[in-house]
Amino acid sequence: MVVFDYRSDFYEVSNLEEAMQKILTPEGGLSPSERWKIKTPILAEMLTKRLNLSSNNNIIDYGCEVGRINNARSSRRKY
Repeated sequence: MVVFDYRSDFYEVSNLEEAMQKILTPEGGLSPSERWKIKTPILAEMLTKRLNLSSNNNIIDYGCEVGRINNARSSRRKY
C-alpha cells in the first residue's frame, strides 16, 4: 500500500517566483521561470482551442497554480 504524506505547508509561498519553483521544476536545461515563459502561452492556446473559447468567454482558473493560464489568455484578448 502506498502512503502519501500530504503537507499543506508546501503550498504556502511568499511570491510568484517561489510559486513557479513549485509548479514547474527545472527540465531540459530550462529553469522554472524559463519553462513558465515558454509553456504557459502554449498551454493557454491548446486549452483555448480544445475548449473552443473565444475572447467573449470568461473562465475561472480556480484551484490549480496561480492563475497563469487565465492571465495568459487575458493578455491576448483584443478589446
